[in-house]
Amino acid sequence: MSNKALNKKIYIVCGSFLAILLVFVVGQSIMKLNYEKSLLNQGIRTEAQVINKYHLKTNTGKIKKSYLELAVFEDTTAIVKQKKTAAKKDLNNINDKIDNLFDNFGSKKTPTDDYKTVSVLVGLERFGSANIGDWKTFVYLKNELEDGMLLDALQ
Repeated sequence: MSNKALNKKIYIVCGSFLAILLVFVVGQSIMKLNYEKSLLNQGIRTEAQVINKYHLKTNTGKIKKSYLELAVFEDTTAIVKQKKTAAKKDLNNINDKIDNLFDNFGSKKTPTDDYKTVSVLVGLERFGSANIGDWKTFVYLKNELEDGMLLDALQ
């Protein structure tokens, strides 16, 4: 068997292996995109507030992973109530001003006891753009009550 024939067989075997690998990678990426689309359409969404952010670093000090710690609210009625009590503008009557003051007296900007804490792995650009106290939309994965991800990570 000549060297030319052996090279031709090697090229055919390697080319077919690369073609199969390419089909597999394309199939996996299409499945992931379809899954993310269905999650956007069917996932359970809730509001979450960023309460902490931190990096995991290697021994040399390089950033290994970045995490956002979120307060995920199970009962969203407290959030809706808090957003409704936003200060009203252009109140003319002194009684309306006093009522508005007492309506906003109990609303807090930080979460209370009715939330659970979830740590979400994020990239450096999302880590840098998120501030403590920001509100994010959190999506629960279908058939999973503990796992989830940020909605802007899917879009």
